[in-house]
Amino acid sequence: MNDSATDKTHLELPDHFYRPLLENTDNVVWVVCKDQNRIVFINRDLSGVNKEKIYEQGFSVIWPVITIETLQPLLDAFERAVMVGERTENLRTKHSNAMTGEVEHYNSTIAPIHDREGRVSHIQVSSRDVTQNIRAQRTIDILNSVSASVQNSLLGANLFEAVGSRLKKHDIKIAVLIVDDRGTARLEYSSFPKRKMNKTLSLLEKEKILSGIPMSELPNWKNLAKGSKGQFFDDPHYYLRSRFPDLEAGMNLMPVIELLELKKIIVAPLRVNREVIGGFLMTSDSLSKTDLTAVKAFAMQFSHAIMYSRLQADCDKMRDLLHCTLTNTRDSIFATDSRGSIVLWNRASSRLFGYKTLDVIGENIGIIGMDANLLGKFLAAAKKGETIEQSEMSLRASDGSHKEAYLTCSGLEAGDGKLPGLIFTVTESGKK
Repeated sequence: MNDSATDKTHLELPDHFYRPLLENTDNVVWVVCKDQNRIVFINRDLSGVNKEKIYEQGFSVIWPVITIETLQPLLDAFERAVMVGERTENLRTKHSNAMTGEVEHYNSTIAPIHDREGRVSHIQVSSRDVTQNIRAQRTIDILNSVSASVQNSLLGANLFEAVGSRLKKHDIKIAVLIVDDRGTARLEYSSFPKRKMNKTLSLLEKEKILSGIPMSELPNWKNLAKGSKGQFFDDPHYYLRSRFPDLEAGMNLMPVIELLELKKIIVAPLRVNREVIGGFLMTSDSLSKTDLTAVKAFAMQFSHAIMYSRLQADCDKMRDLLHCTLTNTRDSIFATDSRGSIVLWNRASSRLFGYKTLDVIGENIGIIGMDANLLGKFLAAAKKGETIEQSEMSLRASDGSHKEAYLTCSGLEAGDGKLPGLIFTVTESGKK
């Protein structure tokens, strides 16, 4: 009795009671006739196609906004619903919004609707917009894909090439501009074809950027430098006009866009603390504002990689300078580790003691007549931060002769408070 009453109450609810529920749901709900020629209900616009237009022209008006590769599985699901009454869950379709051109993604459930006799009369589709989820996952995938390349190549000369190759697999092209300490900008890397890039720079009258161009000759650089989080441009024309306003009526913009196949663009400054050391451009048809997060991460990694590279270059220069100084100085300079093994031996040491560098490296300092007790004295002083000057000392040469010399000894610091060894400067008596 109660069950019958419940059923009767349910059946007596008017059709318009359910319509507001469907119209207020987040999903796009649409009902298609069995023959798929007509849509009898849809609760909202779909991918930029007005629902009134859908009512008038039927399901086929939706086809152009759904990519071919995902439309066919949808039609196949319709066919299965009609022929065997099969329900399909979580069918992914990819759309191009008819109004904005933005790529959209939907997960749809396709279910048959039966008439009173149990025959399929309509097909109901409930489509959930998962575009933001897909874009977020895509950003994560790109970051994961590139992260390993960045870490493996952080101090290498091929960092940008490694990242550029990875991003190409996602149909993304990049260009990296670096500014040196003198305020000169140079195109450090581009994943665009070299010939096309050279032609583009010629059209823009910026060929000098390959070897270095003053920042004053780059229009609107300050605007980029201020945009710490990056900027998104869905129109390459607008981007180029904003960067190169001097081009007459945009006459060279279209060839540039066609040459480089520019799509949507994201640009971001390369910044370390408050210093802008370059700029980063990324272009792809699939970019959106949500990708600004990924670009910010790339820019941060690139910025630190550039600074590490500069520090490495500075260290290399200092090493070369030190090597030149050690090689050409008149004084004998050599160094040992904490156990007394020789790790450095300059040219003057070879002249003074007669031992070639290759013959003495790794040998104990005792080879030139310095005993363990004296070495211990030097180490103890070095640990206290003291420098020892030995006014007169007799050291042994390779031929057995003795050299009367002045000797200075200091500790070598490892930078972590530890003492890895000692460095000696020796001047033969009478030559001081």
